[in-house]
Amino acid sequence: MLEQEGPYSQEELRHMRRLIVASGADVEGWVRRTRRSAEFVRSLSPLQADVITAQALAVGAEPEAMGAPEAMQEAEAIFADVDPAERHKRLWHLLLDIRRRHHPDIAEFDTEP
Repeated sequence: MLEQEGPYSQEELRHMRRLIVASGADVEGWVRRTRRSAEFVRSLSPLQADVITAQALAVGAEPEAMGAPEAMQEAEAIFADVDPAERHKRLWHLLLDIRRRHHPDIAEFDTEP
């Protein structure tokens, strides 16, 4: 098992990966897009960009590690009634909630993607 970097537990990382996949995205693609977004955000808030980049790198470290199939079914249920066009926004909010738990002092997370 890889050494944990950053504030996220292995279960949180698996949960984030499940949410990404359940939303219809793939983990590697999400990591690439999120890192690009973080670079854009850097000009507005370097601290926020660092946190977003760290989250993306942590999630991308083991893209296939998702945990039990039952847990994947639970993640899929979260998106079952969400219109496909709204899934990215719902995913963003869910991942933001996790980020906020670890970084409650960063007010900039209150902005939409």
